[in-house]
Amino acid sequence: MKKICPTLCLILCICGIHIQPATACGPDYTPDTYYYNLLLQDIIDDPQYSPFLYTLSSPFYPTDAQPVRNENIEQWESYLGISYEEAWYLVFTASEESVRTLLQKKRSADPQLSFITPSFVRRHR
Repeated sequence: MKKICPTLCLILCICGIHIQPATACGPDYTPDTYYYNLLLQDIIDDPQYSPFLYTLSSPFYPTDAQPVRNENIEQWESYLGISYEEAWYLVFTASEESVRTLLQKKRSADPQLSFITPSFVRRHR
């Protein structure tokens, strides 16, 4: 009996009958099926991350491509009822002093803030 088991195992190995399938080096091995990849590019739909995703296309962007719009500015645009450029200027470019003078119901020296009227300040204060 001691010689029969090792002999039987040796015969099975020589004949090519595998007890456990080896898939580590096989062509059907796909490691993506065994774990969930949080950073998989197929599940990223947000356009602001598109410059950072790997692509096989040209590294140069076309000139007619639309710039990526800021979601926060779009929310300010819809809340205040102004254009995207005006909201962008108000949030990122306008000085704090000019905004404070407008809140005190005075005229600002900044001509690009002319869309802010006293009724606008009363409505959104």
